[in-house]
Amino acid sequence: MIPARHTFTGALIAQLYAGPLLQRAFREIRFRGEGTDRGEPILMLANHFCWWDGFIQYRLNRAFFRRKLYVMMLEEQLAKHPLLARCGCFSVRKNSRSLLETLDYCAQVLRSPDNMLLIFPQGAVESMHLPTPAFQAGAGRLFERIGGACDVVLNVNLTDYGAERKPRLDGYFRTLPGQELADAQALRREWERFYAACRERQCAL
Repeated sequence: MIPARHTFTGALIAQLYAGPLLQRAFREIRFRGEGTDRGEPILMLANHFCWWDGFIQYRLNRAFFRRKLYVMMLEEQLAKHPLLARCGCFSVRKNSRSLLETLDYCAQVLRSPDNMLLIFPQGAVESMHLPTPAFQAGAGRLFERIGGACDVVLNVNLTDYGAERKPRLDGYFRTLPGQELADAQALRREWERFYAACRERQCAL
């Protein structure tokens, strides 16, 4: 497993991509949130739909939560882009014994209220037009390991071009106490329900 290393250089890179470069890629970036930040450690679940994922959540975190961000990504991808470890990324290797090591690492991250752990429950980039997103077992296993000792932030990001040359990015998020979710199945139901509600809201804009 490749652990995260938060460095000054990594912070500058993340701020560059999540700031002016992300702003340049979209004509407008809007976040709409529900719920209250209770000061707990945060497990964020987000849809994985484009190259900008991770930097979008970095921007969202700085605007609303201001936690130290840890991002789970596939080990083969992080090995190709090791600089991302300095931005807070760490690795997971599916279907291997090291998965338990990664789950322990995640649980350690979520012991501090200063931290946010970002995972993409789909496990891979998927079209945002799918009616129901994938939900890999690892997200549920992680939640059941840490119990309700954190808040959960559900984040769904969608884009529309309209009649413009560049797309608009709409980021929806909802914060809820982890102890309100009984188990992994409850987490999955909330994730799918929120995803569907966001797509409906997007169509109504």
